[in-house]
Amino acid sequence: MQELLETYPIIGQVGPWIGGAIGGSLLLLLRNRRPLLRYDVSHQQIGMTAEDEIHGKVEVTYRGNVVHNLYLSQIALTNSSFKDLEDLEFKTYRGHDNIELLTEKTHIDGTIDPIELTEDYFDRIVANSEYESEVIEAGTAEEPEIQQRLQADYRFRHGQRWYKVPVLNRGQTVKITYVVRAAPNSSPVIYLSCQSKGVRIKEKPYRHAVTHLWGVPIFQAAWTGIFTAFVVYGLVVWQITSLWIAALICTVFGVLANVPGAILVRIYTWLRSKLIG
Repeated sequence: MQELLETYPIIGQVGPWIGGAIGGSLLLLLRNRRPLLRYDVSHQQIGMTAEDEIHGKVEVTYRGNVVHNLYLSQIALTNSSFKDLEDLEFKTYRGHDNIELLTEKTHIDGTIDPIELTEDYFDRIVANSEYESEVIEAGTAEEPEIQQRLQADYRFRHGQRWYKVPVLNRGQTVKITYVVRAAPNSSPVIYLSCQSKGVRIKEKPYRHAVTHLWGVPIFQAAWTGIFTAFVVYGLVVWQITSLWIAALICTVFGVLANVPGAILVRIYTWLRSKLIG
């Protein structure tokens, strides 16, 4: 390396400037990156109404009413960015008309306080409830036009929720649990959307069960190890003149690439937890 710098002195003069420019650009890009919310949804069936010749008739009831399928749907929405978000608004909504969102339980991980519905959603639900009470009291609920309005209000109330979170710090997770009623041969499908300016929202891809190395998914450790291997190979070629020693180091590192990969991922996770909290 010293010979290279002596032969081409401009490298020593320009190199630090180029490295600083690249590093500064990467830091600026990271700082200005739009905040990202990631969410995943899981469903667990807790009951099914059925009639079998052997086992007989089984009925599942919810608040005294028979339902075909009853599920617990759990949503985890995480602030995966390096920014704390304020006045975050997002919606949950069903993927098809064969399910209904019933009761809910919400909180931010690490707290006991529930998250609030937006004012627009709350006012609309109150107005719909007052209208329903008025038409029932007036005895006009069976009229066709009023029936259409009541059915639309019912679909709105049981088809979506609008939430507002005053503050969601980096790394924090909003957790929502719904009791969901589903029609026969139907399964719950729930999506999320975000209305806050400059915030992206993305569903976590489903992954099959994978093998872990020291708590790190093996595919993540492998890719990190492969990337690290290129760096190690470059350093070996640059610094070690003995061919057989260089070949031995590269071979060992290539075979055991998952190990340094897992170590680096653990270090990165630890540093991220210390920096983000």
